[in-house]
Amino acid sequence: MAPLVWPGDVTGGCTKSDRAAELLGWTPKLSLEDGIRSALDWIPVRDELLKD
Repeated sequence: MAPLVWPGDVTGGCTKSDRAAELLGWTPKLSLEDGIRSALDWIPVRDELLKD
């Protein structure tokens, strides 16, 4: 099984998007729920790609 953390991976963080919206006009493309779902869906894909 592939390691859960690779060099350079971000292992934690918590941000608010208000500052990006204020300074850059940025808005998220996904809701929090959809973003979490997308991240969880990626795990088995990543594991398959990293197989020998």
